[in-house]
Amino acid sequence: MIYGGDFNLFRPKMKRDDEEYSLGVLMRQYSYFAPFSPTIADIATPESGPTMLWLTQEIPPEKWTPFAWTTEREVVKRDKEFIGRFMKLDWRDRPTANEILEDKWWDDDDEGLAA
Repeated sequence: MIYGGDFNLFRPKMKRDDEEYSLGVLMRQYSYFAPFSPTIADIATPESGPTMLWLTQEIPPEKWTPFAWTTEREVVKRDKEFIGRFMKLDWRDRPTANEILEDKWWDDDDEGLAA
């Protein structure tokens, strides 16, 4: 939605019906919003734990392309900060829907635009 059109930051280079598609999406998300919060281990299931470990080995820090590196030309600072508040790999680190709706980002006045 940020870039418009059919662009999807997390779309892997495979067809949607590929059985690895969901893993491809997760890999793209991890590369932009890594690392996992240390507290993610508290909610890891026997199924998800090995996947998270595999991701950290498959996509080491030198392969990350953090969303925080997005330039002002691509996404303005105000929007990048807003997105960064809720794009967390651990859902417990994300704000609630009400908190997002109360965010200053929604303000129409110039106060919310100052950074």
